[in-house]
Amino acid sequence: MTKHRLNKPLIFALIVGVILSGLTGCAGDTSWVYEYNGQRMPAGLYINYVMTATMDMMDADSEAHADDETYEAPETKAFLKQKTDGVSNNERVQQEANLLAAEYFAVNQKYDELGLTFSAEDEATVQGYVDAIWGYSGEALEANGIGRESAAMYQRTELKREELFTAMYSEGGERAVSDEELKAAFAEQYTQIEVMFASVGTDEEGNEIAEQRELVNSIFSRYQAGEALNELEHEYNLSQAGEENKDSVTKQEPDALAAVLKLSDIEDDTPLYNAIRSAAVGTPQMVEDEGVCYLFKKLDISKADTSFESYRATLLHDLKIDESDAYFRELAQQLSLTVNQSAMSRYAPDKIRYAS
Repeated sequence: MTKHRLNKPLIFALIVGVILSGLTGCAGDTSWVYEYNGQRMPAGLYINYVMTATMDMMDADSEAHADDETYEAPETKAFLKQKTDGVSNNERVQQEANLLAAEYFAVNQKYDELGLTFSAEDEATVQGYVDAIWGYSGEALEANGIGRESAAMYQRTELKREELFTAMYSEGGERAVSDEELKAAFAEQYTQIEVMFASVGTDEEGNEIAEQRELVNSIFSRYQAGEALNELEHEYNLSQAGEENKDSVTKQEPDALAAVLKLSDIEDDTPLYNAIRSAAVGTPQMVEDEGVCYLFKKLDISKADTSFESYRATLLHDLKIDESDAYFRELAQQLSLTVNQSAMSRYAPDKIRYAS
């Protein structure tokens, strides 16, 4: 269920830095939680995984009730006391945090197995995240025994996970995805159009300007007859510019009017989106929405080689990120970790003092 990404770097500072006071009273050395192959996971890093699991599950709970206008999301402590499918949320969070912690070891082990190198630039990226965190939360973190290195270990592993994904699923990788599969996904999940817009306009009394309507209809008729859209757009823009501004009106290259759209991003019930989804390739269309006319034509996206290359990384991510997450989860479940029970008890979800 979890999604490890470098776009979630600040959970450490946003949450952990304000909640750790009061964690006392556990016997034994609680500075580390797990050990594997001689490497110990510091408590600060484990706590971050507890917080990640907590927030992910609370987000999932809110999404599950998104259509219920009467639902009020519980505060963290109340959420942990509740049950889901007969299992306490506190236990569910603990289980997930333990798996996330195991994935830390699995990712680092796989990274070493593939012989990947963590570059100086990679480390600079990690330290940049940590510097940002410490810029506004460092004092609170350090007061609670959370060091910069724990934060860096988390970010370092997230970056390694992303690099592993690229190495495994790109050309030459052990799970490489072919261009054919990527292009098929591109054609299925995306569409390409060329589009311009023109305003019908209204006069001071709010009445439609007849000359503008005639102009737009004329441009559309010429578009249907096969004239190039960039030429028509240039002509329209010239007609709308004052004499003093005509010299600044430039004609765009044909490709400049083309746009690649992800179908899942245009699901809203709007006249333009509805028309795009139902349009046939190669047939000029005009659709109006609140006085604005959109002239467009759906293009054959299978011929959009340049666009495909620019979307390659996104396509690969969308196709395989769930498989990759499942792979690392499976690796994690196969590891035999040494557990520090004193620390595990001390940093249980319901033992942490939450901000809300």
